[in-house]
Amino acid sequence: MSCKTEAISEIIESNTDSQNENSDLSFKDEEGRTKAMRWIFEKKTEPPIEIRHDITLVDRDGKTMAMHWIQFVQTDLPEWMRHDIKLTNNNGWTMAMIWIYHVKTEPPKWMRHNNEVADKEGQTMAMHWIDKIKTEPPEWMRHDITLANRNEWTMGMMWIVNVKIEPPEWMRHEITLKDNYGRTMAMLWISHVKTEPLEWMRHDITLNDNSGWTLAMMWIYYLRTEPPEWMRHDVTLSQKDGWTMAILWGFYLKAEPPEWMRNDITLADEDGRTMAMKWIAYLKTEPPKWIRHEITLGYKKGKTMAMIWIAYIKTEPPMWTRHEKILKDKNGWTMAVYWIIFKRTVPPEWMKHDNTLVDNNGRTMAMFWIYFIKTEPHFT
Repeated sequence: MSCKTEAISEIIESNTDSQNENSDLSFKDEEGRTKAMRWIFEKKTEPPIEIRHDITLVDRDGKTMAMHWIQFVQTDLPEWMRHDIKLTNNNGWTMAMIWIYHVKTEPPKWMRHNNEVADKEGQTMAMHWIDKIKTEPPEWMRHDITLANRNEWTMGMMWIVNVKIEPPEWMRHEITLKDNYGRTMAMLWISHVKTEPLEWMRHDITLNDNSGWTLAMMWIYYLRTEPPEWMRHDVTLSQKDGWTMAILWGFYLKAEPPEWMRNDITLADEDGRTMAMKWIAYLKTEPPKWIRHEITLGYKKGKTMAMIWIAYIKTEPPMWTRHEKILKDKNGWTMAVYWIIFKRTVPPEWMKHDNTLVDNNGRTMAMFWIYFIKTEPHFT
């Protein structure tokens, strides 16, 4: 085919597409919008009669002409454009929900549907109202206060998260009711409002979320101050990773915990790490004297404080942490091996041991040197 013929073909196809667009009311652009939908989006007026089509026709997002009207014109719909009030877009939003989101006022009466109808995220009209308008939902919109969205947030919880003030009395429910993460209203209050939970909201101080965090632990994390006295619990209580209030305090505030918060210095998390070990690993400084324990105490992997010091701080461990140089962790690694792995230099004299000493896989210091430093060992 000649270039001239191809050009004529392209023109014909282009003209045909243009004719189809002009003649077919259901013709859609890349966004799946019809001419009528584009008219509403661009001109924000009623489309001319000649381009109006079936009112249930939707774009790529599942939005009808009526939904476009609500979003872009933000006034009540012309009668001819109205469709079944239960029809939803791809997110499960009805016209009423779209109205609340964009117009931020009460939907017209004809548009209102059952107040327990929820979108794909489990959000009702009342929840959308709290989320976007941040005032009390109108009475006709209110539903069972225990009804929850996909996060298991009730209206009361959404109110705390979005409005950040005390929920109205009619919205308050059982204080131990939890969301998907195991958080109560009081826990959400601490994380979002960042003040003491109100008295009616307070529950058993040992109640925790799915990760084992109590109110006091959340207080330390979000407010970085001492929890109020009523919130304080047994200092040995830990979350699922074994972190006590004292460990959380040291990690997040990078300071010594208050005296009342301090627990047994040998108390360890699920990996066997003590407060002193965590202090070294996360704060990268010497632990306070009261926190220091027997230097040969190792966690589940057999690492001592000195080994952790070398791995995280990469300098010579303080004198008080040093132990017998042939002491090994669960892998059979000595302090000197740690030094070679993490510091990549010759271990200090006091740390060196007989080069015939091997780890669990039969490797000597010299072998570690060759593997990590890739030069000839010169300390043997």
